[in-house]
Amino acid sequence: MRTVVVTKYYFAIKQTSYKQRKIRTHNYQFNLNFFVLLFFNLEVQIMVPLSFKQISERLKNIEIPEIDLVIGIGTGGIPPATFVAFYLNADLQVMTLNYRDEKNNPLYEAPKVLQKPEWNLQGKRILLVDDVSVTGKTMNKALEQLKGYNVTTLAMKGKADIVLFPEIKECVKWPWKP
Repeated sequence: MRTVVVTKYYFAIKQTSYKQRKIRTHNYQFNLNFFVLLFFNLEVQIMVPLSFKQISERLKNIEIPEIDLVIGIGTGGIPPATFVAFYLNADLQVMTLNYRDEKNNPLYEAPKVLQKPEWNLQGKRILLVDDVSVTGKTMNKALEQLKGYNVTTLAMKGKADIVLFPEIKECVKWPWKP
């Protein structure tokens, strides 16, 4: 099932002067102006709802290599990384990057690292997790910080070494978002 969400709309109220009428009622005179509500530039976004159960089923049926540490790309990758770390019984760390706002609009030309990882990662098998990696900009910026380490990438949708829902091209209604 897909959900249709109106993400942006513009409207205007136009007074139609050519349809002005006068009404007489009990010796009172009223001018009626007809108003028209015009909608234009309507953007509709199809969202695919996913449940925790669907994500769990996908995790059970996908092959993930041995992992010592899951690193979630903050902020969007923290909930799925937590879920994956729990499922794999692995440690969890967070690398905070920022590129887009809550409405998915880019804030900067390129992702910015807000919290640089300063952990001892030597010899660790790392799974780098983000919710979505369509352009790969955020994932690649995170990978730059982990250069020289044994890293596998995972995204719920988009581009990564492991993609849980490669068939989904539309936006996703994540179970952890209101």
